[in-house]
Amino acid sequence: MKRMPVANFPAMLLTIALIAVSPIPSLAYADDAPEAAVVELAPAAADEEVAATEETLPPDAEDETAPAEDTTDAVSAVDVDGSGWIVEPLGDLVPQASVLPVEEARTTELVEGRAVTFVGQLAYPAAEGDDSTDPVSANLLFPAGDAAVGDTLAIVFYAEGDEPVTLSATVVAGADGSPAGALVEVRWDGARLTLNGVPTGTANGRYEVIGAVASEPAEPAEQELEEEPGPEPREGDEAEPGKTPEENPEEQFEEEQPEEEPGADLDAKLEEELAAATAELEELRAQLDEATVLDEDELADAPDATAYLPADDAATLASELDALAARLEAEDLTLDGISAARSEVKDLHEKLAAAIKMVHVDRTALSDAVAAADKALAETAASKDGRDVKHGSAWTAPEHHDALKAGLAEAKATLDAKDTGQNAVDTAADALARARVAFEDTVEIAQVSRADLEKARAAAADADNGVTIAEDIFDVAPGARWATTEQGDAFNAARAAAKTVATAELTSLTQNDVDAATDSLAKATETFSQAIATKPKIEHFTIALPDDPFGDDVAYASPGNPLNLKPVFDPAASAVAVTWSSSNSKVARVDANGTVAAVSDGVVTITATTRAFPGVAESVTATRRIAVFGTGATWDYQNTSAGITVEGVPSGVTVECLVLTGARENPVTSLGKGDRAVLGVAIALVTPLDDTVMGITFDGMRTRIGIRTHDYDGQTVEVVLYGDDGYTYTYETVVGGGEVYLTTPAGGYFEVIARADLLKDTKDANKDDPAKPSDNAELTGKNVREILPQTGDNSLAAVLLVGGAGIALIACGLFAIHRTRRSER
Repeated sequence: MKRMPVANFPAMLLTIALIAVSPIPSLAYADDAPEAAVVELAPAAADEEVAATEETLPPDAEDETAPAEDTTDAVSAVDVDGSGWIVEPLGDLVPQASVLPVEEARTTELVEGRAVTFVGQLAYPAAEGDDSTDPVSANLLFPAGDAAVGDTLAIVFYAEGDEPVTLSATVVAGADGSPAGALVEVRWDGARLTLNGVPTGTANGRYEVIGAVASEPAEPAEQELEEEPGPEPREGDEAEPGKTPEENPEEQFEEEQPEEEPGADLDAKLEEELAAATAELEELRAQLDEATVLDEDELADAPDATAYLPADDAATLASELDALAARLEAEDLTLDGISAARSEVKDLHEKLAAAIKMVHVDRTALSDAVAAADKALAETAASKDGRDVKHGSAWTAPEHHDALKAGLAEAKATLDAKDTGQNAVDTAADALARARVAFEDTVEIAQVSRADLEKARAAAADADNGVTIAEDIFDVAPGARWATTEQGDAFNAARAAAKTVATAELTSLTQNDVDAATDSLAKATETFSQAIATKPKIEHFTIALPDDPFGDDVAYASPGNPLNLKPVFDPAASAVAVTWSSSNSKVARVDANGTVAAVSDGVVTITATTRAFPGVAESVTATRRIAVFGTGATWDYQNTSAGITVEGVPSGVTVECLVLTGARENPVTSLGKGDRAVLGVAIALVTPLDDTVMGITFDGMRTRIGIRTHDYDGQTVEVVLYGDDGYTYTYETVVGGGEVYLTTPAGGYFEVIARADLLKDTKDANKDDPAKPSDNAELTGKNVREILPQTGDNSLAAVLLVGGAGIALIACGLFAIHRTRRSER
């Protein structure tokens, strides 16, 4: 026997060799199944005492003493498919078994000389609802091939839905003493199911028998009997006449018993039997020596699932082997003595197998400690200050969290290790329990406060008091505090977000959540407060006329010239919406946009009223008087004394004119060489407001400008009109009857120039025809040479002064139009 340090216990497969008469082969399972666990084995199911009694009783005695069996509903053992596989029922459960082809075996990689010799499939279908706890058992006898009685075979059991297990099955003898098969006993003790003492969850599955492969075919048993002479009958052992050995059990039994042979044959037989007995004993001794032996105090350090032999049992077996060896060394051995010794060796084999135990490590405490530590970690957050932990939740510093994690990892490694001993498991459980207690001592409960958030909300609630929120300053009352809609929306969104946090369940919040909402609201309040502006009050409010190069004093409207009025605020930022109204809608109407439409000739007052903002500002008004003309029929103006006629004058206006004659008396221009200033005439169209109609052209208006001398009749002259519509018109026309007749789109200042080049051409053309045009001839200037804007032209000053006071200034000679003209040579 060997004693090994607990830390170096051999693997469980080593124990298989201790319980086999012949070596159990090393196996490999299909589908990469792990090695089968070796567990404590039960002795053979055959009751030796009963078997001995049955062997000594004559057939008649057995019949007399055996009680009659009630076979009414009994289920008997069956020989599956005639294969020699005997299967008994398990209580009331009828077996369902079948023999499978050996080629379908799952066990692979057998040692040399070993092979799968038999494959069978077994099931005990239980009736639905059958939960019986009564102990029951059944014997399974597997074909053992050439194995002898007492040999141990390996049977690999592939349980349904479980890993394969290797069973040790002893070959038992039948009634005639010959091998009946390898025995596997199925037992249900009311609590657990075992196969030859091996705990299992089911007996249903595949069984594969491992046997030796014969190098040569075995000779038939009958041939051996014919070749070997039978033993000579002993004195007093005569068989009954007419009966064969099979019919005479007593004679058969006596024939099977070893007998001493006289002389050399007896000595040889004795020596052979002694050698066999000695070999069997030494083999058993070797198995005992190889067994792992443990004292009671060594079990706590032994790895889990270690197969071992208790020290007391090992000593007892060693003592019995020593005694048996001493008997075999005696000089008076007989064949019967040797046979008895061999039988005792077999018994010691079974005793050794029955004595093998398994180390069972209880991991319950460690498993519970692991679960408790896992739960503690899961329920406790890791945080530096707890501000990121929800109210009411547990937290601890990260280093404490990590320390328990490390201890938990070590404990789990010990728990999962297959070769862990009880001491190691208990030590790990205690260490983890201490680590968890230390961890729990550091745990704190998060407390979230919303006091600062409530203060921020109170400050934000008053931030927009009296503030107008508007898309544009135009919609804000003058003098009011205001902010844009975008700024107001951002502020209100921050307040809404803060309210959500303030009214949420406290257990759903962390302090960081509350602080973030507080900071966000405070910043939004500050930004909004800084964005609030005050709209300026209206200091001056007027109505502006359309842009006009002549200024804003012109205020008139006509059917073809609607007047677009605009409100003007000072400062401009004080502007608000206005409503428009007309003092006399029969003269002019005004729409919501300030556009005045002429209705009839006359004067009307247009009023603009600013929008009222209750409680903030009162309305402000501005007015403008508008002259309306041109709504009726046109009329003709004649000034006989001046020789001026204006045809197609718009209704509602009057005509004023001024004639400037005599270039020496009133020079109105600087002429070119040979040019002459013939005439200057100012014609103004004046409205009822005493202003000149400027910036407007009229269709179909014609002007006749008379010339008091007929010196130029039939001559071509140049007429320049500085129109009050802002343009300059140049005409070339022929004088007839002492006047020129022009289509004039506007009033203004007319200048008649006798250009030298034009006069020369005309005289040459008329020297043979002195006839003059009649006074009634209508000469229209059609040769319009240029129509130019008057921008930058000094003549604009004259146009601006035409009409009313302007004519008076011209008459007094207070201004002159300077223009340079050079005749073409």
